[in-house]
Amino acid sequence: MKRYLIFNEQATAASVGDAAHDTACWPLDRFLGFTNLTAHATNQDLDMLFRSLSEPDNPAAADMVRFRVTDNKQMDVMKAIVRQINGHPNSDGAIVVYDAATGVKPDLPAGVEIEAMAITVQDAS
Repeated sequence: MKRYLIFNEQATAASVGDAAHDTACWPLDRFLGFTNLTAHATNQDLDMLFRSLSEPDNPAAADMVRFRVTDNKQMDVMKAIVRQINGHPNSDGAIVVYDAATGVKPDLPAGVEIEAMAITVQDAS
């Protein structure tokens, strides 16, 4: 069974889907990895990269889920997300990684928080 990673950045359940790409789902096999290589708050940002939904055959195109996390706790968040993904081998295939409306998020160690999350989907050129 194919597994999918699901994300929702919209905190108000009635507004989910009102803005472009406020919710997204990628097949697990499109997951490329994590990095904190961003132009701003690198001690708080963690990017989860995926092959693009709109340009899946373009190796230069990548979609991203950016987590704003507790300072310098990217490793803890990466490990928690990987455990969350691998902890569902017999599920229905739907793995909700983060849902701002319901409060679903990875099981994080004490003192580590995901403070915000944003989805960026590469537009087809």
